[in-house]
Amino acid sequence: MNAFINLLKNRTIQNNLIYAFGGLFLAFLFTFLILSIYTRHGREIKTPAFAGLSIEEADDLAFKNKLNIFVSDSTFNPGKEPGAVVDQNPSVGTSIKVHRTIFVTINAKKPLKVKMPNVVGVSLRQAEAILQRAGLHLGKKKYAPDMARDYVLHQQYRGKDIGIGVKVIKGSGIDLVLGTGNGKHNK
Repeated sequence: MNAFINLLKNRTIQNNLIYAFGGLFLAFLFTFLILSIYTRHGREIKTPAFAGLSIEEADDLAFKNKLNIFVSDSTFNPGKEPGAVVDQNPSVGTSIKVHRTIFVTINAKKPLKVKMPNVVGVSLRQAEAILQRAGLHLGKKKYAPDMARDYVLHQQYRGKDIGIGVKVIKGSGIDLVLGTGNGKHNK
């Protein structure tokens, strides 16, 4: 123990310890300064609203706010302008840091089309499930005389019979002609 205390009394060792601790202190200080600059600590903005803007307008708004924009998905909504932003992540008003990437969903210019499945010869319940899996839904139900009740006799799109595999707009309603179950016409 005495040898250690005598060693610490040596002026050269004292200076080296002071330099070592001073160097560590400066290294930590420099590291925290660089991290603060790199992570932009304390510099946040609110996410602007991109919904309804064209992708070009959204890109301009992002540039003005020092943000990046990335089209991550598209959907088709006939009530919205083709090519317009319909959704964004993070949402409007969220606190974010500058240079953050905003992911947007745009309204497709052309509707997505799916192949018409075969629902003729199945029950109404089965037909609804098949249509839903294909991205379609049940439109109008019409009835025609047949011995089987709610048995699909014809599948129609926009008032006309439609064949299997014909492409239709995703989300469309498919009309079904169903059996009355008694051989008589019901309304």
